[in-house]
Amino acid sequence: ARDEKGKPFLAGAFCVPKGSGRLRFIIDVDCNGFLVAPQYAVANMALPYASLLTLLSVDESQYIVFSGDDDANAFYAHAWSDLWLPFFCLAKPVPRSVFPSSPGDQLDPNRLVYPAVRCLPMGWEFSVAVLQQVQRTLAEVAQLPKSREIRSDAILPDMRTGLPAWAYYVDNYDEIRVCSAHDPHTAHEPTTFQLNTRAVKAKLGIPQNFDKTVEQSTKTETLGFVVDGIDGRVGVHVRKRRVLFRLGLELVSLALQPGAKCGPPRGALSGFLGKGLHAA
Repeated sequence: ARDEKGKPFLAGAFCVPKGSGRLRFIIDVDCNGFLVAPQYAVANMALPYASLLTLLSVDESQYIVFSGDDDANAFYAHAWSDLWLPFFCLAKPVPRSVFPSSPGDQLDPNRLVYPAVRCLPMGWEFSVAVLQQVQRTLAEVAQLPKSREIRSDAILPDMRTGLPAWAYYVDNYDEIRVCSAHDPHTAHEPTTFQLNTRAVKAKLGIPQNFDKTVEQSTKTETLGFVVDGIDGRVGVHVRKRRVLFRLGLELVSLALQPGAKCGPPRGALSGFLGKGLHAA
């Protein structure tokens, strides 16, 4: 970040504009990595990248139908218990008057207090692992069978059984079902799994982004990929291709700048490789 004079400084909390114009609040709390054991994070991530769909195999007479939902502001929808708050306090106190007062609040408005993050902080490396496990727990409450979950660390569910398979990628829910002329799908109608998960989240007050809802469609976009269940194609979306192409040109331009030594900065290269691996 930069101050009002343009001088760079290390910001522990800042906002990043989203495509919708709203702000995404980021807090750097990587120092709290000790709170989560690494083996917990590894075991609970197992994110189902869209490339796993290329491993699905169906008969020529069959086709794949997709359904899906998306949580709105998923990282902010789940609150920590009070036991966690001391570990997610910001370093500098602020006057109590900065925060809205609650009925019966007797605290001095000029008293200094430490703000604490009650939701999953974006900027903490284990937030994804924790949220992924929360989603799997809610899926269990919604009676989604564990044996039908698509995970990157497990064998894909057998699609020949006729039962749908499901996957959570943090805030993105996807459901896949194999259909045929003898067992067709009902287009644009929610599935039983979708209705179950929606009911659980509605009861808990977790908002849904219905603009991204897909209900029994043979074509969909998920995680930046375009998927065709009839032709059996999985491709990178044009928007993601443009991002990768632009990043590639930026790296080349950095390497060709006067005074460039060995090539592009390590940070830029890491960012490009991260995007590329996600698309791959």
